Amino acid sequence: MLYFKVDRNDRGRVVEVSEEHQPRPGDYLNWINRNSFTRRAAISVAEEANALNDGHHYLASDEGPNVYPRFDVIRAPALGDKVSYAFNGDSYPDGEIIKISPTFKVIATSTGSRYYRRGHRSSWVKDGTWSLVIGHVYKQNPSF
Repeated sequence: MLYFKVDRNDRGRVVEVSEEHQPRPGDYLNWINRNSFTRRAAISVAEEANALNDGHHYLASDEGPNVYPRFDVIRAPALGDKVSYAFNGDSYPDGEIIKISPTFKVIATSTGSRYYRRGHRSSWVKDGTWSLVIGHVYKQNPSF
């Protein structure tokens, strides 16, 4: 989960993004995360985080009405990231990302795989089942 530090004196502008939330005393009210997002807030936070130019691209996501938290801001996969595909506890390495469409709807890997983002969700899938996972991971579900 990503945490966003906002400057409440400057229209809630995002000033920092962190994967670990460790607020200092008196600073905890300046941090927000996906548990407090509406659709509009997620889009706004993603735009503000992209304006930081910290080398990452951020996307607002909407998981649908039956999921909590519904809205989130995610760090998008980047060119050169090592990736794997996974389902139900099994995962297999799948090369590196070599191409990303301008809308982040399609991601292609060096092994020829293509992953598609459904709607504005925070995941990319191939063949309707396998999900994109960042990092080379080879792991089998031990329960089978």
